Amino acid sequence: MPMAEIAEKINAVLTARRARLPRIRSEIDRWRRADENVVALDRALNDLCSYPATPPEVVESLLHLRVAEVRPAITGVIERLQQVEARISRDTVNIGVGGQARVGKSTLLQSMSGLCDEHLPTGSGIPVTAVRSRIFHSPGQRRAILDLHTFHSFRTAVLAPYHGQAGLAGAPADLEQFRTWRYPAAGETEDAQHQALIVELREMQEGLWSYADLLERGRPIELTGDEFDGLRDYVAFPTIEQMRHGPVARRYLAVRDIRIECAFPYDEVTTLGLLDMPGLGEIAEERSRHHVVGLRDDVDVVLLVKRAQEGMAYWGDADVRAMTLLDEARGFVDRKDFVFLVLNSGDPSSLLAESVRAHVRKLMNEGQDGRNLDMLEVDARDPQAVADQMLRPVLEHLADRLPAMDAAVLAGTRATSAPVRSGLASAAEDVTEALRALRSATGGTVEDVLRRARALHQDVAVALQELLEDLRANYQNEAYAAAVEDAYRASRDWVNDGLGRGTDVWVADALRSMRQYGGPGPFATVEFNRVRVELSRRYTGLDLFFGEQVEEVLERVTTALGTSLGGLVADEPGRSGLELLRALARGAAEPCENLSTAIDELLDVRLDYRTHLHPQVRPALDPLSFAVRDPQTGAYVTQVAVAPNEDGAQELHQIVAELGEQAAWRIRSELLSQHAMPALVLFTAVEQFADAVLRSGAAEQEFGRLARSYRDELWPGVYEGLDGANARVARVRKRAEQLAAVVTELDGDGE
Repeated sequence: MPMAEIAEKINAVLTARRARLPRIRSEIDRWRRADENVVALDRALNDLCSYPATPPEVVESLLHLRVAEVRPAITGVIERLQQVEARISRDTVNIGVGGQARVGKSTLLQSMSGLCDEHLPTGSGIPVTAVRSRIFHSPGQRRAILDLHTFHSFRTAVLAPYHGQAGLAGAPADLEQFRTWRYPAAGETEDAQHQALIVELREMQEGLWSYADLLERGRPIELTGDEFDGLRDYVAFPTIEQMRHGPVARRYLAVRDIRIECAFPYDEVTTLGLLDMPGLGEIAEERSRHHVVGLRDDVDVVLLVKRAQEGMAYWGDADVRAMTLLDEARGFVDRKDFVFLVLNSGDPSSLLAESVRAHVRKLMNEGQDGRNLDMLEVDARDPQAVADQMLRPVLEHLADRLPAMDAAVLAGTRATSAPVRSGLASAAEDVTEALRALRSATGGTVEDVLRRARALHQDVAVALQELLEDLRANYQNEAYAAAVEDAYRASRDWVNDGLGRGTDVWVADALRSMRQYGGPGPFATVEFNRVRVELSRRYTGLDLFFGEQVEEVLERVTTALGTSLGGLVADEPGRSGLELLRALARGAAEPCENLSTAIDELLDVRLDYRTHLHPQVRPALDPLSFAVRDPQTGAYVTQVAVAPNEDGAQELHQIVAELGEQAAWRIRSELLSQHAMPALVLFTAVEQFADAVLRSGAAEQEFGRLARSYRDELWPGVYEGLDGANARVARVRKRAEQLAAVVTELDGDGE
C-alpha cells in the first residue's frame, strides 16, 4: 500500500477515535457521581449510627454495611477510563521502540526520525540512552522540551526502586540526605546483583553535583537552535572515556521525560510519534516498569529490537523480562497487534540471524513463523530500508488494526468495571433492605410534628413581619446622610487642593498647553473629563457603606428567624447563618427548594453606587465640559474663553475648580434627596423574602418538610428513640435511592 494511502487511512482512524471522546467523558462523569453518592450515603449512615437517639439494635444492623469500602475500586475504574480517554484523544499514532542495550535501538530511531548522535546517541560496549524520549513529526520545528524531576519524583521513580531491589532499608528523604547517605562498600554485600545496584546508586550520588540544581528548578527546559544539538548531555549515560577522567555529569538522572519535535524524513505521514523506551531488561526491573508501563496510554505499537550478534542471537532472560513488561503495558490489546520483533541484521543470511529466527520461532511462535509474534528484519543503519521494510508494514498494520485494538481496550476496561457496578448495586440494595426492617413513627407523633410545623410557620411570620415594620419605620437613614457628607467633603477637598495635582503644577501645565495650541481648548477638555471622572469615583466610596447596610439587614433577618429556628441557625449570624439554613434546606431528607431559592435571592441583593445612584446624579456632572448646550438655541458653545498667558491659566484653574465644586455640591444634594433609596431597596428584598417563605403555594408544605427533616434540632429532646432518628433514616434512604439510580445509568454504558 502506498505511504500516502496509509497516511489517509491513519488520519481517518484518528478522527474516528476522537469521535468516542464525548461518550467516554460522560462515562467518567457518571462514575465520579457514583463515588460522590457513595460518600454521601456513607456519611448519612455514620450520621444515623452516631446519633444518640438511634436505638442500639438499629445501629447494630447498619454497622456491617461498609459502603465506603467500594471507593478504591471506583477510583480504579475512573483511572482506567482516563487511560482510555488519553489514548483516544491523541492526535498521533505512536510507535514505541525498545530493547536491550547495544542492539541498535537508537540507530533505528535515528533512521526513522532524521536525528543524529547529538540528539539520540548511539554507541557500543555500554548502554547509551538513559532517558525516555518522545519524538514527534513537526515540519519546520526543531526543539526539545525536557520535563524535569523534583526530588520527590526522582526518589519515587529512581531511588526507591533501586534501594528496594538492592535490599537497602528506606531511601533518602531529601537532597541533603542523599548527598550524605552511606552505601555499603565493595565486599560488604555478598549478593552480586545487589552489589551492581549499589554501584549504580553510588555513581548517582557522586554525580549529584551535576543535576541537583535541575531537581530544584521546578520548570521544564526548552532547547532550540544550537542548544538543541547539546541534547546528548541530558539523555545519555557517560562514555567510558568520560568516566576515565574523573567525576562525570549525570544530568539525565534529573530528566523525567523529553519531547522532541523535528521534521521526519517521511512527509506523507504527518501524525506520527516515536517513543524511545530505555531500560527494557535492565537490572533495575522496577525502573524498567516505570519507563514502559508509564507509556501505556501513549503507545499504539512497540518495536522490540534484537540484534544478530554474538551473545544476543537467542531468546534469553532479558527478552523474557522485556516481553513481560510489554504484556503489562499492552493491557487488553492482543500481543500480536501490540508488539513487533525487529531483527537488526546487516546480513540476513548470517548464522546469527538464523539463530535468532529459530529461537523466536521455537519459543514465541510455537514452531510457526508469525503465529504469536511478527518479526521484521532490517538494517537499522539504512534509513531507506527502515522506511520500506519496517515502517511501512507497521503503519499499514496500525491503519488496519487500530480500530479493533481500541475496541479491545474499551471492552476490556468496561469488563473490569462490571464487578464494581455489581458491588455498588449490592451496597444500595443492602442499605434499602436494612431500612425496610426499621419501623417509622406513626400516629400521634406525626400529628404532633405537623402541629408544630404550623406553629413554626406562624412564629416565623410574626418575626419577619415585625422586622418589616421596623425597616419601614426607619427609611430616614442618618448614617447614609453622613456617608454622603463624607464623600462630598473628600470631593471638595480634592478640588480645592489643586484638582489633585496642586494649583501651581496645574496652572503651569495649563500655560504650557495654551501656548502650544494657542488657546485653552485641548487642555480644558482633558481636565473637564478628568474632573468629571474623579468626582464620580469619589462617590463610589459609598459602596462600603452600602455593603455594611446589606450585611446588617441580613443579620437582622437571621436574628428574626433564630427566634423560631434557633436550632438550625444558632450561633451563625448574618450571611453565614442564611447560608447554613440554605444548605440544610437543600440537604433535608425532603428538600425545601422554595426556601433555598428564597435565601439565594436574598443573598444576591446588592446595593452599589454605580447601579442604584449614579444614573440619578449623572446630569450633575454635565456642566463639567468645555462645550455645553445653550438652553435657548440648543447649540453647543464653549464656556471657557481665557487668554493664553499666565493670567489666563490662573483664570482657567478658577473656572474648572468652581465648576468642579458646584458639581460636587449638586451630587451631594441629589444623593441626599435619595435618602430613602437604600432602606427601600433592602425593605423590598426582605419583603420579597418573607412573601416567598411565608405565602407562596409551597410554603405550608415546606414548613412540614423542614419540621420532619430537622425536628430534633428544632425541638431537642421532644422525641426519643427511633422516632428521633427518622430524618436521618429518610436521608439514608434517599442517598441509597440516588446511588441505585446512578448504577442504573452505569448499566447503560457500552457501545
